[in-house]
Amino acid sequence: MNIIFLDIDGVLNYTKWYVDERNNITEERDLDPHCIERVLRICKECDAKIVITSDWRLSWYGTILRLSRMGLSEEFILDKTPELIWLKNINPKIDCSRGAEIQMWLDEHPECSNYVIIDDRTDFTNEQYPHFVYINPMWGIRDENVDNAISILNKKDENQH
Repeated sequence: MNIIFLDIDGVLNYTKWYVDERNNITEERDLDPHCIERVLRICKECDAKIVITSDWRLSWYGTILRLSRMGLSEEFILDKTPELIWLKNINPKIDCSRGAEIQMWLDEHPECSNYVIIDDRTDFTNEQYPHFVYINPMWGIRDENVDNAISILNKKDENQH
């Protein structure tokens, strides 16, 4: 199974989006419909499912509803990564990075045959970087990012986790 580890802020919305004239015509003003379409293209071309890594996952049902209204339905959203930040109070030495959360999810889901990480953050493990597509938070996910993500997901034999 192909997985897209998807962040939201900086990817589906971005700095320039908030001053874009198109922003006034969307139902969810903090999500750019063009960015949603780009993620859907990856899902459809690579038969991929989404695992949300964004802090939006903390309000899971509200996030699912908002994404669905914009066309990113539950058909495409499989799961969310664990929220390790809460463990920091118990053990300050624990790795609470996004990469650690993704690794925990991967360890629990051996059916994942390949994955791509789409994010504007960079706190991932060295092993995850070949699967990483950096998104400039000024512009959100662009067509060249989509092409890169599709290329990563199509390299199943080379990029096993």
